[in-house]
Amino acid sequence: MPEHAIQSTRGSAPSRLRNRRATTARLLCTVLLAVAGFPPPTHAQAQSTDCLNGLHGLWRGPGAVSGRAIIMSQQWSPAIGGAWTELTMRHLTPDSTARTSFEGRGLYRASRDSITGTWHDMRGITLRVTGRCADATFISRWTGIERGRTVYARHGDTLVVIDSVSPANGAAREFGRSTLVRDTEHEADRRAALAVTVAALDAITRQDFVALTDLMLDEGVTFSARMRSGEVRYSSSTRLQQRATTLTGTISERGFNAVAAVSGPLATVWVPYDLYLNGTWSHCGVDAFTLLKVAGRWRIATFVWSVEQPPACLKHPDGPPRD
Repeated sequence: MPEHAIQSTRGSAPSRLRNRRATTARLLCTVLLAVAGFPPPTHAQAQSTDCLNGLHGLWRGPGAVSGRAIIMSQQWSPAIGGAWTELTMRHLTPDSTARTSFEGRGLYRASRDSITGTWHDMRGITLRVTGRCADATFISRWTGIERGRTVYARHGDTLVVIDSVSPANGAAREFGRSTLVRDTEHEADRRAALAVTVAALDAITRQDFVALTDLMLDEGVTFSARMRSGEVRYSSSTRLQQRATTLTGTISERGFNAVAAVSGPLATVWVPYDLYLNGTWSHCGVDAFTLLKVAGRWRIATFVWSVEQPPACLKHPDGPPRD
């Protein structure tokens, strides 16, 4: 939903892995809702969820808004525990400066028979969004101080974005059109960074701290933080200190709803987790990783985790670990 702002008030194939995750999430949601006495998601809701999931990733490409050439960038990603999809959209000047000329953010969620959400942009306005999906096309209608429609038509790794404004006393008028291409290198980097953090948690569960620190830069550090009597207490370890860690008993650390962001050689991964010691509940928190891509490989620069108890943190949605 881009800008329409200078002359007027508004202008504005998923991978198999994504499909498997979406299918598993829908099945789990159906079972939990049935147990709780709520009706399961409709076919339309499942289709809308798949449609939004198919947009996840970074898209870039040329376009025009109100007769002005732009480069559009769209980042679609899961948000708020994966229950919502967030869009961050920017218009960049098509010159060497690549200056941001317009920026906005949308938050969308598939409901039983539609997609609902809100749109916010740098003009300081908020619009209400309702929409629907037809196959791989998301049709978003926005209302508030402005009315209009944005169509996101996905064809494989190409995304055509069409914006129309609907004046109160006139017919809808198209004011923007851009053709974007999925940034597959960016998506590959995001998945590779996520894979490193999954390997890190697996190493902790195995109590293989040599394998954990093999994922780190030589200068890497770890921190743990917890609240005690209203104050933050933390401890830190170098890579070599972490490498020499020994523990007794068994550990099960499980991450879920991980969110990764990549910018060039830098990646951050935010992973809620819970942890069981000797099969008994211990704590939960968040693992926050900063990674750098060095010599073509993602390495952990910092690994920081919080140690908390519900409701300050969440338990894994699958319940206790199974043997």
